[in-house]
Amino acid sequence: MSFSRPRSFLQLVLLGFVLVTLPLIIAIINATLSVDRLADQSEQAVLAAAEITKHSQDIGEHLFDMERKARQYYVLDDAALFVAYKTAHEQFISMTSDLGRLSLNDKQLRDLQILIEHELMIFQALGGFSGPDVGIEKSASQEDADAKADTSGNKLSTEEALEKFQSLTQFAAAIRKASEQVVNRQVESMQQAAKKSKQMLVWQALAVIPGTILFVTIFVTLISRPIRQIRQAIRQLGEGDFGSQIAITGPRDLETLGQSLDWLRVRLLELEDAKRQFLGKVSHELKTPLAAIREGVSLMADGIVGAVTPAQQEIVGILQQKTYHLQELLENLVNFSMAHARQATVIRQPVPLHKIVERVATDHKPGMLAKVIKLDMDAAETVVMGDGDKLRTVIDNLVSNAVKYTPEGGTIHVTLQPRDAYAVLDVIDDGTGIPQTEKHKIFDPFYQRGPTPHGYLKGNGLGLAIAREYLTAHNGTIDVIDRPGNGAHFRVSLPVH
Repeated sequence: MSFSRPRSFLQLVLLGFVLVTLPLIIAIINATLSVDRLADQSEQAVLAAAEITKHSQDIGEHLFDMERKARQYYVLDDAALFVAYKTAHEQFISMTSDLGRLSLNDKQLRDLQILIEHELMIFQALGGFSGPDVGIEKSASQEDADAKADTSGNKLSTEEALEKFQSLTQFAAAIRKASEQVVNRQVESMQQAAKKSKQMLVWQALAVIPGTILFVTIFVTLISRPIRQIRQAIRQLGEGDFGSQIAITGPRDLETLGQSLDWLRVRLLELEDAKRQFLGKVSHELKTPLAAIREGVSLMADGIVGAVTPAQQEIVGILQQKTYHLQELLENLVNFSMAHARQATVIRQPVPLHKIVERVATDHKPGMLAKVIKLDMDAAETVVMGDGDKLRTVIDNLVSNAVKYTPEGGTIHVTLQPRDAYAVLDVIDDGTGIPQTEKHKIFDPFYQRGPTPHGYLKGNGLGLAIAREYLTAHNGTIDVIDRPGNGAHFRVSLPVH
């Protein structure tokens, strides 16, 4: 069975919402049905018990009325009173028949049967089958009762029959009491059913919660994975890594977005190659005329082409300075082009990094003395695998910037310590520092950090960019560390040998 991917991100979200809410909807429907069933059962049970209680209570009241009419007939011997008693007897037969059709238990049925039989015996004893002929047509219920009385074979005297009413009242009370007990049992049964329903709903909720959490986890993963891939792809492009292909897995519209990002990567890679080729060609084409200019200026400065006046000598000195600076810029362009293209050959060999730090500090000692800068250096013996020349370029750029931006009388802190599997180099100055808004830009090519201090030539913004490229080639990193107060703090991490 193959899983068809959603066509859109919205479809995936809607599908996740449906599947997450489905167990909850099923649980709610099941709980509703259970409560409805319990309510119906409870209603039916209460109505049945209430109907039995009402009928048994009516029969008890009717027996009291029958006894009163029977005693009046016995005392007054009035045919009209016998007709009233006979009518009450027929009503009693009908009421007991209605009660017998209800849901009675075995004891109630036995008591009802005894009640009916005893009432028939009383009716027979009072002359119910041979009393005054009052012209009343017998009903079907009475004919059935007469048949039962004829076959009962039990004959009572009139006095015994009248006294028998008391036992009939007791039987009616017993039926009513049994009905009350039935109500109590029904209430207990409903309580047990409610308890079972509650337990079932609790277990159902306990079963639904893990399923819901599972669905939520699955769809959060399915939704967050392509978003995370897109974020990583954008970060990859922002960091200039154009060599790795971009592929987004997920809904089709996000896969299409991934294809667009990969197309953008290819275009940026082509532009990067074009820029690198341009820089390489320009730097190569400028080498020859720059060498000729430097040679000509040197000849003029040495007086080989003729004597120069002091004013001309000053101009020649300025030309020499500018040609040196132009050569430095050209070399930085070449270095950056090679480093950025990952074409710089890293000759890996054991390099005593502490000695490079000491040598670089010695090279910058004149500049420190000129500005009365104090150097606080602690370089522990540390050996790394790498290219010594390129690592020296990295350290030289950092120390050069520190000397440039440290004010007169300031202090530069340089520490080199092994930490775990890395050599950590910290270069800290007392200068103006790096604004928070510029920390993510200072490693970009041609970005220049703040105003150039007085007495220094304006740089080309390639020093830190070259340093980062060289460190990346060594599997190292360079970061700007937040520092309270003034000054900049650069940290270099390199794998140790």
